[in-house]
Amino acid sequence: MTTPVPTLSTQGWVTDLSSKIDFLLAHFVSTDQEQSNIYKAHVSNLQSVIEQHQGDPLATADKIARTIQSYLGRYYENVVAEARFSLVNETESLTTVKITLSLNFTEDGVQYTANRLLTYYNGKFKEITEANNG
Repeated sequence: MTTPVPTLSTQGWVTDLSSKIDFLLAHFVSTDQEQSNIYKAHVSNLQSVIEQHQGDPLATADKIARTIQSYLGRYYENVVAEARFSLVNETESLTTVKITLSLNFTEDGVQYTANRLLTYYNGKFKEITEANNG
């Protein structure tokens, strides 16, 4: 059974596959752990992962993959997530961080793959783009 994703957009509860994964990833990168005092430990968000593992790209990528896998597991079955973390420009003032996500999951018995590239520039989230060939 398809689990809809609630949104505060004109689309309301989203059920179509492409929009669902995009909204879920947008929620993951824009959510702040401080949004909830009661459920703080259960808020999945990219900012806290990067904060906890700053300076260690391998640990950051591993934790992003585990957090995304757990988060998407609320909406899909058999979720497998892989993440690659790279710094494009390592100067102190202007750093571009690229996170490549390879996601495999099952919905209603059908297996899907989604590859996305998340880009941060100078400490600010810029975009999520569909990545070809992971």
